[in-house]
Amino acid sequence: MFLTHLDCLNLAHWLHTTVSEDGLSPVCFAIVDSSGDLIWFERMDQAPVQAIPLSISKAYTAARLGLATTEFHNQLQQEQLQAQDYMDDQLTAVPGGTPLFTKENRLIGAIGISGRNSQNDQVLADAVAMYQQSL
Repeated sequence: MFLTHLDCLNLAHWLHTTVSEDGLSPVCFAIVDSSGDLIWFERMDQAPVQAIPLSISKAYTAARLGLATTEFHNQLQQEQLQAQDYMDDQLTAVPGGTPLFTKENRLIGAIGISGRNSQNDQVLADAVAMYQQSL
């Protein structure tokens, strides 16, 4: 199984609706496949421009490592490493990236969200992953 355009459209619609209704800041979000390659990107109206590359990097990191960027951040701290030690310029340990798995726990992609504080970005990314699992 892999993420289709229709899957991305469904996730984007759900996220756009959720963000629009909560009254907080708009966001940029990126969806990547299991290799970390971009398959969907959206910048909501009034979302900050600097959130564009960060949302893509968050999604890439979550897909390439198969773990949320918060977990990557914690791993770096525990092992006293830096993201640069992985020799991949696209990795980030900024919260807001979450892998997407099938119900059988197979990695199919990831979502990266940026535009709010990093903890709120992570909460949204995790919510998208939970929504995707429920489909």
